[in-house]
Amino acid sequence: MATGKAADSKREEFRRYLERTGVMDALTKALVLLYEEQDKPDDALGYIKGQLGGGSGDDKNTKLEQENADLRAQLAHLMGGEGKPSVLHFRLSRSFLELFSYVA
Repeated sequence: MATGKAADSKREEFRRYLERTGVMDALTKALVLLYEEQDKPDDALGYIKGQLGGGSGDDKNTKLEQENADLRAQLAHLMGGEGKPSVLHFRLSRSFLELFSYVA
């Protein structure tokens, strides 16, 4: 009998942990969306993963990392490398000052 109470206590503690961290809400929302879906997907687990933000995380991360690297390279190019102002920066600054002098 004591082991049954210990198991129930552990189970209840785990349930409270899942509620406290938002896991229960996220799972409930994903399951409700699946339930309300008119055309049930063939891959219910994939659907739930997608609702939870999972899915093909490795592919998505790889693409985002590549995009991040590309954007950093473009920024470095526009900044003239190593964070120095570029010719583009000076041209834009001069154009801005000229425009501002016409307006003022």
